[in-house]
Amino acid sequence: MNPSTIVPLAATVRVVPYFEGFIVGRHFPLSTPIKVMALERQCIVPKSLTLNTHELLMGKHNKAIKLTRRKIRHIIRNKINNNSTKRIAAEMKVSISTVKRVWMYWLKNREAVPINKSGKKKKELDDDNRSQIIKIHKKQKLGARRLEKVLEFKYNKHVPHNAIHRFLLEEGLAEENKKKKKLRKPLD
Repeated sequence: MNPSTIVPLAATVRVVPYFEGFIVGRHFPLSTPIKVMALERQCIVPKSLTLNTHELLMGKHNKAIKLTRRKIRHIIRNKINNNSTKRIAAEMKVSISTVKRVWMYWLKNREAVPINKSGKKKKELDDDNRSQIIKIHKKQKLGARRLEKVLEFKYNKHVPHNAIHRFLLEEGLAEENKKKKKLRKPLD
């Protein structure tokens, strides 16, 4: 191989001056001196894809907040006025499939899509736990957090203290403290 052979390393975008060196490999004799043209790679982003493209076509990932009654009414009104699905999705910051889902539900049922309440459902206390809480509270006059520990120690049952406190409030055995209910500033 000729020592002045030029070997391109990447797609030609911009040429940088030559540098001399040695290359060792299967296709070259050992320690063959060559001149290599160093090239810079350059990333080219098509104009159709920008940083905000995804945000324009879709909303945030929180589905519970994404679709509201107001947005549903707006989607239905615009679909009745023959606006495009893509445009409505961009305006409302929801996905195109969400707009289609709302519209198909409207066509079938002639009513808006029901919005289900998000989050974990609160577990109701059974009668056995209620009677044990009342019994322990009458004996020892304890608050919800202490009652939680007593129930775990004595009866080997875990009942969350918020559920116990909610039950005590319903029965009139506890009072709400407004100072404790107030939102505190986070510590820095």
